[in-house]
Amino acid sequence: MVEWDGVTPVSTFDDDRYFFDEGEVLDWMADLKHNAAEGESVEVQLVLCDPGHLHLLEQDVWCDDLPEDGELPGEVLEKLDELNKALAEAPTVCWWPGKQRIDVDALWAQLKNVGGVK
Repeated sequence: MVEWDGVTPVSTFDDDRYFFDEGEVLDWMADLKHNAAEGESVEVQLVLCDPGHLHLLEQDVWCDDLPEDGELPGEVLEKLDELNKALAEAPTVCWWPGKQRIDVDALWAQLKNVGGVK
């Protein structure tokens, strides 16, 4: 269980729902509580997301295109190095559910304080 920074995307534990800011999470939680039967408790399990990055390319990607023991031309290897450098420096391209659950007690308290949830 970890504290959420309110910035890193989070995902529901069981239904592939992603939230990219605190307001989205609070709205979702308020809707869950509002739609729950009278006296029914609502359990929310959210996990921090891990960033997804582009994979680097290895020169063996083209091994089926080359003759046995063949090598890529030097110019191609130079461009491959440049491309891999750009891929390594690229920003996050997607998010995946991680393994760290966030503590939602502070979010419930925040909803209660604004009068949205009892």
